[in-house]
Amino acid sequence: MRFHGTALRLVHAAMACVIAAAVGGCSGRGSEAARSAIAREGTSGANHFRVESELVPSRVTLGQPTRWTLRAELPREARAESLLRDPGLASLDVTAREKPRLRSERTGAVWSGAFDVRGFDLGRLPLPPVALVVQFPDRRDTLAFPVDTLAVDSLTEASSNSLQPDRGPIKPELRPLDIALAAALALLVVAAIVAIILAIRKRRRRSKGLEDEAPPEAPEAPFLRAIETLRGEIESLPRDRFYDRLSLAVRAYVGAVTGIPALDRTTSELLRELERRPDVRDEAAGLVERELRRSDLAKFARHEDPFAEAREALDQAASLAGKVVRAPAAPPAPRVTTPDEPSARKGAG
Repeated sequence: MRFHGTALRLVHAAMACVIAAAVGGCSGRGSEAARSAIAREGTSGANHFRVESELVPSRVTLGQPTRWTLRAELPREARAESLLRDPGLASLDVTAREKPRLRSERTGAVWSGAFDVRGFDLGRLPLPPVALVVQFPDRRDTLAFPVDTLAVDSLTEASSNSLQPDRGPIKPELRPLDIALAAALALLVVAAIVAIILAIRKRRRRSKGLEDEAPPEAPEAPFLRAIETLRGEIESLPRDRFYDRLSLAVRAYVGAVTGIPALDRTTSELLRELERRPDVRDEAAGLVERELRRSDLAKFARHEDPFAEAREALDQAASLAGKVVRAPAAPPAPRVTTPDEPSARKGAG
């Protein structure tokens, strides 16, 4: 059946108006910032540093590349040695855009590196954790960059530019019956869409406040999964890579149970904060220190230990689960008075 072009456009416009009125209140994607920059400052001993992560644009479509730039401001005498990057999500493709550079400026040394990032899943995808190994004049330390997220959509407003221009209506010879059938079909479609939207809204209002949220996953669960994954890959991973992932898993778990941003702290900073916390067990703080020092030794000094010691490091890390923070003391149980107790006191008086 052939339909007049003008009549079809009127039908489409009516359907769009009804849908917009029914689901009104949704905000457009254009309000999102096209650039995301996160920075933090800190000290390693007597050395001051500043690290920054920038994502341009911060909101893309599936597979659209975005530029991820990392920048570290260091003392003039500092030297950047290597960049440690976690593989991150399987739905993120991270490729080095250019070779990292270290240049001298008036205020000190500036290290920078850039990557091309593509997301192949919808939603907000966290970028992989990245840390820079720096040789300061008096020590070697690991500087963790702030963790940013990439928003991935299936469609953005920019894609509307690819639509072809309207070349005008086609004017075939239509019978009055054809026009009447087209109008009736359009009304039926609009009525069905409105009925579906109203049913969804009614169901949401009815179930609002009655849905039980699933309990959040305990921080021990992802930590132990990461340990078991490393246990299965221990023989195929280089030793520095193995200890790098073990260090990131321990840091993430300690941060989850203590509230300390462990991924943003150097090893020395994290250990000082654990020592100041009265609720952190002394043996747990000591075990965290051994794990991180062993990882730093493997990553920076290229220490190759036997597989037996690497498996022992996994067992010791797994023993941290549920034992980092002391459990709060249980309140005293209320004293229960039996019915015979008051009469006994009265008789004794």
